[in-house]
Amino acid sequence: MPPKNPKKYVLLKTTGDLKPPCAFFARGECRNGDTCKFSHTTTPTDLKPSRHQQSDSSSVVSSESEDEEPSPKQPPVINIGRIVKVEAKKKEKATKPSEPPRPSEPPTSDSDEETEAQLLEIQRKLQEKKKKKEEEEAKAKAAKAEKKQPQEKKRKKEAEGAAQKKQKKKTPEAQVSTPTSSLSSLFSSSMFPVSSFSTEPPKPSKPSTPPTPNTPSSPSPISGQSTSPKATSPKKSPQPPIPPPPLPSSPVTKTSKSWHPLVLQTRSHPRFAGCLSGLKSPSTDPTWFKSTPYTSLEKTDKRHSTGPMPKIIAMDCEMVETRDPLTGKIDSKSLSRLSVIDGENPSNVLIDTLVKPYWPVTDYRTRINGISEESLKGCNFTLRHAQKFMDEVCSDETVIAGHAIHNDLISLRMEHYRVVDSSFLFKATENSTAPPSLKDCVKHILGLEMPKTHDSVNDAAQSMALLQNYKENSGQTSEIIRSSKNTHTDTNGPDTLFVHHIPPGCDVEKVKKMFLNHTEVVPKKLGELQTPSDGGFSKIVVYFSTKDEASKCFEGFRGQAKLDKGGREQKQVFMRKKVGEKSAEHVFVRKNGPTKRKE
Repeated sequence: MPPKNPKKYVLLKTTGDLKPPCAFFARGECRNGDTCKFSHTTTPTDLKPSRHQQSDSSSVVSSESEDEEPSPKQPPVINIGRIVKVEAKKKEKATKPSEPPRPSEPPTSDSDEETEAQLLEIQRKLQEKKKKKEEEEAKAKAAKAEKKQPQEKKRKKEAEGAAQKKQKKKTPEAQVSTPTSSLSSLFSSSMFPVSSFSTEPPKPSKPSTPPTPNTPSSPSPISGQSTSPKATSPKKSPQPPIPPPPLPSSPVTKTSKSWHPLVLQTRSHPRFAGCLSGLKSPSTDPTWFKSTPYTSLEKTDKRHSTGPMPKIIAMDCEMVETRDPLTGKIDSKSLSRLSVIDGENPSNVLIDTLVKPYWPVTDYRTRINGISEESLKGCNFTLRHAQKFMDEVCSDETVIAGHAIHNDLISLRMEHYRVVDSSFLFKATENSTAPPSLKDCVKHILGLEMPKTHDSVNDAAQSMALLQNYKENSGQTSEIIRSSKNTHTDTNGPDTLFVHHIPPGCDVEKVKKMFLNHTEVVPKKLGELQTPSDGGFSKIVVYFSTKDEASKCFEGFRGQAKLDKGGREQKQVFMRKKVGEKSAEHVFVRKNGPTKRKE
């Protein structure tokens, strides 16, 4: 096959005396004008050879000048319309049989088709390159955005991924326990995902107090004190007495009528109104619920068709301390275990389950309740499940018995006033209004020893046994001698303050600095810091020279005083290293008295 002409043109040879035609003139590119050695006339069509007649021997190589340098190459101009036509023609050739070109249309040279095909390929490659570049830029932007994200989000994702992997590998499923009563068909596992728990034998677990997350604590007057000289706090006006809770309706059932005198005797205790003042109504707080009226329940509700509901129940709850990550609010009575037994048949356990707290746990109190972080893993029973169960079991006619039952009702967020409380019925020897512990009551009345670790099922059963004994003896029972930890008369005098809930790692010097930072009164001496063996919260007694100094020091701590379980005033105080410095760690300072200290 003869080599192709690299200059993309063909000089035609003429016959006779005619000058050969100028190939550049036909293209409009001749620079010689009239001095050109070739003819500038239009080439006759019959002189145009076909493709098969062209050869090197029949062509006359012509140039404008042998010594003249060739013109620089111009960049190719892409004719989009021509490209589209070429592509269309290619498709037609592929689908239709080849036809000879019409005589009126000049044939298209192979070289032009190849050139345009090459240009089309170049254009396609440029577009692909542009797309790749755009994708790389998008990936680079995404990588930069990921780098700018806070490290907390990355840690969160990693923690969630690790938790999912662990759960996929092996997730301990909560064991579903069936109540032993005839109500088992009503309270199915699908409605209540009960998580069973036992404190025997205690298994070694992680420290009960996990590290507290760095969350902003709730604003307090203590942490926001200015560095200006301390001003003496004005004398407080006497607070009005707390109104008593609503009186429950007149009893209807036989069981409720038999327990009604003890319900009224419980209400007559001087601390009853203050303790149950913490109960809220669902109309003011939607997270609370109230017992359904008995009359409407009997008329409209068919859920009692499975059997008679208990008329009296004994209840005990275990609690943990939680903290709201957003506001820093602390809930010291977050429900973690619920145990309810039938008061007329104490061996009949209606429910005993762990409860998953809503906020992150800051203190599991394992040393008290035996519940650890591992215990609550896999627990799906929530506070709402507990409330639903109590709503199914109770009406406003149901008598709820227990020891310090107001704490259990607050933990459950349940408004109920038909209660019988053993802590309000039994009296201590040295103080008739001080509540004796369940352990001391069981020891002196029933002659039994309570286990060191609390078991809510056992606590509910023992409190019910105490109340049965009190009812059978018409309230004629002996006074309770409180254990030694509650009879330190030298530490309960009016010239002392009791500091408790001291966080781990805090020593006597830090407690002393706390008094100097918040008050102007210097303590006479500080007692021994008492720390439990499991490394929990500590406590200490602070002594002053006189009763007035102790009272002045207590008033110097800012904040509102609240009553503790024993009816004594105490304040929550935030610790600081320096004046004006904020800290999330806090203690409780209690005002002692009225018992005089023995010399």
